[in-house]
Amino acid sequence: MKRIRMQRARRLMRNPIGGRVKAAIAWTLLSGVFLLTSCATTGGKRPSEDRNTKTREKAARYYNEGLSSLRAGEYRDAIRLFEKSVQLDPQDPWPHNDMGIAYGKLGMLEKEISCYDKAIGLEPRFAQALNNKGIALHMLGRYDEAQQSLESAVKADMLYESAHINLGIVLASQKRYELSLLSLDNALRLDPTSERALFNKGLVLEEWGKYEDAVKAYDELLRLRRGYAEVYLHKATCLERLERVPEALEVLELAIQAKPDSAEAFCRRGWVLGKLGKHDDAVKSFDRAISFNSSYAEAYAGKAACLSALGQWEASLEAADLALRHKPQSIDALKAKAEALRGLGREEEAKAVLDQVKALEAAPAVETAPQTPPGP
Repeated sequence: MKRIRMQRARRLMRNPIGGRVKAAIAWTLLSGVFLLTSCATTGGKRPSEDRNTKTREKAARYYNEGLSSLRAGEYRDAIRLFEKSVQLDPQDPWPHNDMGIAYGKLGMLEKEISCYDKAIGLEPRFAQALNNKGIALHMLGRYDEAQQSLESAVKADMLYESAHINLGIVLASQKRYELSLLSLDNALRLDPTSERALFNKGLVLEEWGKYEDAVKAYDELLRLRRGYAEVYLHKATCLERLERVPEALEVLELAIQAKPDSAEAFCRRGWVLGKLGKHDDAVKSFDRAISFNSSYAEAYAGKAACLSALGQWEASLEAADLALRHKPQSIDALKAKAEALRGLGREEEAKAVLDQVKALEAAPAVETAPQTPPGP
């Protein structure tokens, strides 16, 4: 499955800081901000209360400083400041939550989860911490636990759009597509213009093989925001699967207009042109992709296939070898190499390469847990 992203939004400063979906699914990781306000002192307050107020105000200052460090990418400093806040006000769940985010940014997922557990221990219906814990568990491939945590987040706050989206993503990771779509539709009922929900819905439908419906979801998103290169790429994939290849080419041209330096768009365009028998144009498109990414194995493999179709066997073999240098187990590159070797009359070598292809195709697919994408 194209990696569905669960977008990490950093804060919930009374209102969430949104983030654009980058490409294939976006997590939403939320934290809170305690905005320190001055407290009026009444004449009847006892000294112990004054000391307690001052301690909590100091804790809040450390917390806010920690948030500033977190936003600045100074994660270890943020952890240090959150720890100081916790020492002064151990009953506040937010510093634990945000400390978890900092540990997550450092790739320390077990410590991240431990922080969320502490926050949830202080506030069992802490929707943001439950959401964040679900994301971290998903990153560890612990999908059942992730689902449970995100379901708890939704129960704690039924209006929590991001938790609905993230729950849909976890369900999709388990190939529970119908339930995934129900969760994403719940998010869209809360916000019919949610770009993340629409994009993720398209991705789930695409993975499920419901290409017509996926195209509709992508079109709805493009009506909200045109010039979204990654959506064009996914839409083109669905159109190819539906054998609507000329339409796919038109959509890829829009992707290139939206992002003229997209190696992926030019590479995909090359493959589509090859399907249409326009091999010379395809080679040029692959060359453009390679000019943006000189280690792009798929572009070299596509170029090799088109050069073979043009009868340029030596050039095809060279391109296939370049593809294999960057991706030794590329089935497309191996097939192109075998075709080039046959064209050169080197049948025994071609047969040996095809044996490699058969072995790779027979091997079971290795599934890995999705990795959290960079933030917006």
